[in-house]
Amino acid sequence: MTLQPGSRPVPGYPDYKLIRKLGAGAFGEVWHAHGPGGLDVALKFIRLEAHLLALELRSLEVMKSIRHPNLVSLFGAWHKDNWLILAMELCDRTLHDRLREALDQELPGIPLTELLSYMSEAANGLDALNTKQVQHRDVKPANLLLLGSGVKVADFGLAKALEQTVATNSGAGTLAYTAPECFKGKLMQQSDQYSLAVTYYHLRTGQLLFMGDQAETMYAHLEAEPDLSQLPPAEGAVLARALSKQPGDRWPNCRLFVSELNTAALDPKIAVFYYNRGNAWLEKMEYDKAIKEFDEAIRFDPACVLAYNNRGNDWWEKKDYDKAIQDFNEAIRLDPESVVAYYNRGNAWWEKKDFDKAIQNFDEAIRLDPKDGNAYHLRGIAWDHKEEFNKAIKDYDEAIRLDPKDAKAYVNRGLAWNHKKEFDKAISDYDEAIRLDPKSATAFYNRGLAWTYKKDYDKAIKDYEEAIRLDPKYVSAYENCALVMLVAARPEEKVRDVNHAIQMATSACELTDWKSGRKLNTLARAYAEAGQFEEAVRYQSKALENPAYLGPAGDEFRQRLELYKQNKPFRQA
Repeated sequence: MTLQPGSRPVPGYPDYKLIRKLGAGAFGEVWHAHGPGGLDVALKFIRLEAHLLALELRSLEVMKSIRHPNLVSLFGAWHKDNWLILAMELCDRTLHDRLREALDQELPGIPLTELLSYMSEAANGLDALNTKQVQHRDVKPANLLLLGSGVKVADFGLAKALEQTVATNSGAGTLAYTAPECFKGKLMQQSDQYSLAVTYYHLRTGQLLFMGDQAETMYAHLEAEPDLSQLPPAEGAVLARALSKQPGDRWPNCRLFVSELNTAALDPKIAVFYYNRGNAWLEKMEYDKAIKEFDEAIRFDPACVLAYNNRGNDWWEKKDYDKAIQDFNEAIRLDPESVVAYYNRGNAWWEKKDFDKAIQNFDEAIRLDPKDGNAYHLRGIAWDHKEEFNKAIKDYDEAIRLDPKDAKAYVNRGLAWNHKKEFDKAISDYDEAIRLDPKSATAFYNRGLAWTYKKDYDKAIKDYEEAIRLDPKYVSAYENCALVMLVAARPEEKVRDVNHAIQMATSACELTDWKSGRKLNTLARAYAEAGQFEEAVRYQSKALENPAYLGPAGDEFRQRLELYKQNKPFRQA
């Protein structure tokens, strides 16, 4: 039988006209067609063995008599050349299609509230069949159809004939949802419930309950305990009963199963489950996954302050500070005494370089908890950025008093002393930071800066080199090490190492993709000191490619370029 748009394949009913193919599978094809009176229908074409056709046509006559809002209506059934032809109610798509859409949106599965609505309607349809002593036999996402926002169960009259082809067709998809007793040739009232439970798990998590080939899948249904750890415990317990190996241990009917599922799955206590799972993703630095879990926690418990705080931290890690601040705002609205929320919001404002707002939030965190050393520490950094160095040092003092082992507080207090040009005090703080944390590249780098300001260049170079050893991508350490090695004001051979300076400056340029005018300027200067003026001109010209970015330094860079063109190093200016 040839199927194509415009053909009229139903014997004796020329009013059925094919419009377009909707899909094809192991058993046949489904087409959108116009029926009598222009009614849109789905025509399903299934190839069956000749001895099955008469049997199936008789059983389908019974199916036509079963009417329910959650069952796909069957308008007619015919056979032609070993093909079974069914005219059915036309729906929009399947729940399998809806799952694919959710996965494309990077959701773990169909959103819970939406899914529970679908399951309730599917349960109504299946129980309507079961009360007529009819078992569907093939409940799966592809047989649950969406019409508008409602669900209709499809293919409930076909499974008896089709089950004989499972082994010879690509039956793994159907086997994935089959109840254990069906493999033993038994069919019970609760068999469809088992398949509905497997379907729920698949649509909820995006994963099949049991994976593997046909033999492995069959064995798992018969013997293996399902892993329901992806679900909250209460929800998993309801599902576990529906998945019992013994049909008599399952829920009495599908409606009760889904009703219990609704009660368990929508319990606000489940927020804790999602919150904890979000924390686990946060620990693994999987911030997108963590945010989705905190979304769920908040949906179940809109007053969950910790979920807002932690979701805000995820947004902070993703550098979306505006969304982070929104979450911290909500956490503070729900709990005006939340020290963590004020601290986190201050941190977000600090990242946005609004230091006044950052300080206000740290003030509030300190008022609520005067022993919060971290708040003093970050407020000190904010004062430092505002060039209020005395206030910064005072906050660092308090942070260190509260936590004498806070190496970073010593580093930052050292920076404040550097800004005040009190280099000996700065070096003393860096020494303590290094004692507390010998792997702190930042402490070595900043101590190198202090030694540079004191013109103790040997010690400066050693500290820069140690910073680079600890952090091979420390761009500023390469650049400053190169500059100190050049020491234009003191050209003694003891300190000057022009070739090494070229290597250091080159590394700084490589780490900034040759786009930093200042790093290129340093490299040009090093080549000029080495007498390689052609290279110096080349790199100084490249440094000037974006003069707007250079700002006031642009004029100085142009002057250096003129020197290099005259074969003069910068130190001769």
